Amino acid sequence: MKENETLKQIVLKTLEEGVNSLISSFPEVEKEAFKIKIEYSRDEKFGDYSTSFALENSKLLKRNPIQVSKELVEILQKRTDLFEKVDFTPPGFVNFRISTSFLLNYIETSVLSGNYFPKVDLPLKINLEFVSANPTGPLNIVSARAAANGDTMASLLKAIGHNVDKEFYINDYGNQVFLLGVSTLVRIRELKGEEGTQQETTDDTPIEIILEKIYYPPKGIEVNILKILQVVY
Repeated sequence: MKENETLKQIVLKTLEEGVNSLISSFPEVEKEAFKIKIEYSRDEKFGDYSTSFALENSKLLKRNPIQVSKELVEILQKRTDLFEKVDFTPPGFVNFRISTSFLLNYIETSVLSGNYFPKVDLPLKINLEFVSANPTGPLNIVSARAAANGDTMASLLKAIGHNVDKEFYINDYGNQVFLLGVSTLVRIRELKGEEGTQQETTDDTPIEIILEKIYYPPKGIEVNILKILQVVY
């Protein structure tokens, strides 16, 4: 394995070697005429990678795509060090599944060499948005998980060469927070017995939390939130 060589490049190189072996019995056809490429499998049940070589080159070989696929599979199945499974699906797709042992060795080699991730050929500018720590309600474990997942994803994307901007939504501004402040102000005035402060709300939970934790803190000093809210709103 070459330094910074991706798994996809390794599989493609192995496929090219298999194709060379396959077409050795067709000296009249130049190798450069063949289309050799792989792509990530659209469905993981088929494996990690696939190639449509048999479909795209059956005319050059003057063979049925299924027959070409079978012969190619037979050749590539010998690479048990790399592949856990190589098979084909009609009308002529060859599928590859990387072996666990090879994958673990690939990771170990990358880590020990200090080159954890090969760089992408075409880096993208990515704006990654994650989490929405909404202060109008209690935070929960889902927010914490989303923060960890989002930050990890951003680090991985940066590591392989992408230009990543992270947006972590705190949601401490905007109409939703404004209405929460207004509703809390109205409720406090209502509790103080002021007239004309009745309101209808669909969910009083955020307001009650504010009143409990700030306006009526247990064994604490009452914060003059009414004065604060009057200044803000």
